[in-house]
Amino acid sequence: MTRSLSLLLLCCLWGLLYLPGLGGGELKGEEGRRILPGLEMLADGDWIVPHLNGEPYLRKPPLINWAVAGATVVTGQRTEWSVRLPSVLAVLAATLVLAWSGGRWIGQKGGFLAGLFFLTHLAMLEKGRLIEIEAIYVSLTAIAFALWLAAWMGRETGWRLWLVPMLALGLGILAKGPFPHLLFFYGLLFLVLAAAKEKRLFLSWAHAGALLLALALVCAWWLPYYFSTRSLGATTVMLDQLKERVGGGRLELVNIPRALANGLPWIVFYPLLWNRRVMDAISARNGRLALLVRTTRWPLVIAFAGLMVIPGMLPRYTLPLYPVMALLLALAALHAPAAWKNGWRRFNRGVGLLLLLAIPLLPWVVRPAAPAWWAWLAVALVWGGLLAALIREWRRPEEGPVRLALGTALCIVAAMIPFSLVVIERISLRDHLRPVGRKVAAEVPANQFISVIDPGYEASLFYIDRPLRFVSSVKEVPPDARFALVREREWRWLEERRGHPISALPLHQEGKKPFFLLKLDAESETTPRPTSRPK
Repeated sequence: MTRSLSLLLLCCLWGLLYLPGLGGGELKGEEGRRILPGLEMLADGDWIVPHLNGEPYLRKPPLINWAVAGATVVTGQRTEWSVRLPSVLAVLAATLVLAWSGGRWIGQKGGFLAGLFFLTHLAMLEKGRLIEIEAIYVSLTAIAFALWLAAWMGRETGWRLWLVPMLALGLGILAKGPFPHLLFFYGLLFLVLAAAKEKRLFLSWAHAGALLLALALVCAWWLPYYFSTRSLGATTVMLDQLKERVGGGRLELVNIPRALANGLPWIVFYPLLWNRRVMDAISARNGRLALLVRTTRWPLVIAFAGLMVIPGMLPRYTLPLYPVMALLLALAALHAPAAWKNGWRRFNRGVGLLLLLAIPLLPWVVRPAAPAWWAWLAVALVWGGLLAALIREWRRPEEGPVRLALGTALCIVAAMIPFSLVVIERISLRDHLRPVGRKVAAEVPANQFISVIDPGYEASLFYIDRPLRFVSSVKEVPPDARFALVREREWRWLEERRGHPISALPLHQEGKKPFFLLKLDAESETTPRPTSRPK
């Protein structure tokens, strides 16, 4: 397998897994907190201090907000697809770096497998299709690990060993902060250098200089941010959040199986790193490879399990470990014994047959949704391709790890495309954020601004494409305002202040108290006033 072919295959798999239906589902979870500050940066021009609802948002560094703002400008769109684009591009970049750099010391097949394992493990498929910090943060950590290990395996020193990995780690700090990727990176590197009796590289001037450049990159944002938010206690907010996460919650033993599930399907190969035949094959190939495996296999397990038994920790905090695991798993898969390969092939056949039977049931599962004809055509092509692949595999079974991995990846693609193009359409029937934007657009002219009174965290604001002016109290609503978004209490206050009923449109959201679009220039009440506060 040539380098160009391996990178091309990974790009094709990435496109099939991450692009279909990228904008199909409405915002989920914390996506609004990543998007709205970026949009406010475009509106107010403050690129140093993120703002949410007009107030400084001090809980996270701004790299993901910058990415959202940049994607919105470059694409010229404000859609789920455009704001999620930075995540999928970050995943692609990390995948290609893992494959390219891994190919320098594991071989082209090993580099391809490492990229494939990173691209298709469960957590990355989940996080990488959302505009979440983990997608960008873990990808930057992957780039740092991949480039440093490739340089160290190539016995490079000086700036070639340290510069780019340190800059990637610096960007990781701007994405999430200094914990835990720096702890993982330096912990594993120190163990490797100590085992190889090369600790002098750790104490080199090149390392110090690269680290200083990475810190300078962070300080270029941090210093103006600190002086702008000193009176708000920004540093205290971030430290309090760190304390809350480290020992601030309760111990959840279920986090360990959840964290293991994040690495499926490839984490099942991890026990091979203790298989004698596998280790003998790795040692015969390269003693430095064997040293790397023996030095890191137990620390990865200890870090993984140890993190999960700390109260307050969540499974996603282990994700920076997966790039190193992907490289080690690629090594293990290359030298997997015949019994493992046979089991792998049977797994591919079983999953393929299951999907072959399940996909034709989609028309009954997704009713009453009506996906576009081209979505059904894509699903039909996936089904036909899966059938052809299974027939070919049964006639000419291939035992090579690359073909087996491609078989598993094909099963993942065959599951993801119907889900992305058809099932998400069914899920969208229960949307509760998008209808808010449609209702507001139907009532408010395009050239009118809306005063928003202390809404709290409302992801539905992303779907309102009218100019928003955030105010902290009823008294700050401008006299010329014609529309306002408020809770029930503010609605009553405005009516009492203006001395007449105010027309209101309720904007209900599932699981949350409704808020209302007030028509401040109306003299008659068109919506009955609630007799009690909504629950």
